[in-house]
Amino acid sequence: MLIEKLALLHERWGSPQMEAPPHERTQQHTLPLHKFIQSVHETGENRKEFYLLSRQSRRKIIKLAYLLLADAGPPWSAEDSFRKAGFFAPSSRVPKHEALMWLEGTSALLEGLHPWLVLLMMSAWMGLEQAEASYSWLKELAAAQHTELAEFIVPSEMADMLTDALENPRLIETSLRIAGMPLAASAIAGMPLYHIERILQLMGPIGSALLRELIQSAREKLTSEEIAAALQAFMEIVTARSEMLTAEESEETSSEEQPLTDEATDAELIRTMSELVMELDAKILRSTLATMQNTEVASMLRCLEALAHERVLSIMPPGRQKRVLEALEELGTAGSIRLVRDAQFFAQKLLAAYAPRPLKPGETLDIPASVRAHISAILSRE
Repeated sequence: MLIEKLALLHERWGSPQMEAPPHERTQQHTLPLHKFIQSVHETGENRKEFYLLSRQSRRKIIKLAYLLLADAGPPWSAEDSFRKAGFFAPSSRVPKHEALMWLEGTSALLEGLHPWLVLLMMSAWMGLEQAEASYSWLKELAAAQHTELAEFIVPSEMADMLTDALENPRLIETSLRIAGMPLAASAIAGMPLYHIERILQLMGPIGSALLRELIQSAREKLTSEEIAAALQAFMEIVTARSEMLTAEESEETSSEEQPLTDEATDAELIRTMSELVMELDAKILRSTLATMQNTEVASMLRCLEALAHERVLSIMPPGRQKRVLEALEELGTAGSIRLVRDAQFFAQKLLAAYAPRPLKPGETLDIPASVRAHISAILSRE
């Protein structure tokens, strides 16, 4: 997610044109940025505290960032506020690259990204030296805030399935990425401590510290039923991903992929995918596409009929539409096996989007029956 966010930032605004030398930029931005991120991290969801921090801040641009977080508006509203405040006017005393850093950071926080991830994105935008300084600072902060997790097991029928899945690190890593941190942490919160430690070993120092924090938060805020529901949702993703990885390994050892020959089979897949897309709620479809890279969306478009193809494009902003269509042109045609894999990847992403946030007691996945049937049909394909 971090790499994709940074890539989209560069794609939208271009490379930052910075006048000051690297060491001066680090001195100018590091301390205020670190202080801002630490304040956001410690404040959490206390919106009144953001108003207080805004009044205490001396810099106008940081005041605005705190105010926007206090208002908790939609992410897209941040750019409008920054422009109205004059930060992109020729007469602005704030360099454009710095204004963009605060704009994109504030927008990311409004989207719900963890402050640590936002810091890495903002500092990377400012250059390698600042990125290294922020990464080192976060490592020290993570070590100082080490969260010791106690044993906290939520009874589940999926214990054996989880034990088997942990034997495949690649499976767990990709499932964590698809599920996203909030859902993954809620699910992992109810696992045995031995399993949690094995999962944490797959992550770097900052990622593992972040996951520990989110696990502890889930245990404090969620009921056992809610954690069990999250675990079920996560294991559905793990199971679907496991089937895909098994099929991909078989494909690698088999002969070269066959061209499209089974027209009836492929037609059925395309019909199912198209019906699924047309039935999806716009909000769910939009949130699913937001978690996918442009090439992944383009690959999914190859599995759709014209009307469904058009609906997916209409959900996206014009700029992304163009990038996805360019990626689609580069992909070309695909064989039967590849189409199935692309459709199944989309179905997994869709499952993650349906995961309830926040969870409600006793709730599993609130998926309409017809949509669930289409997802099952796609994931059961071989």
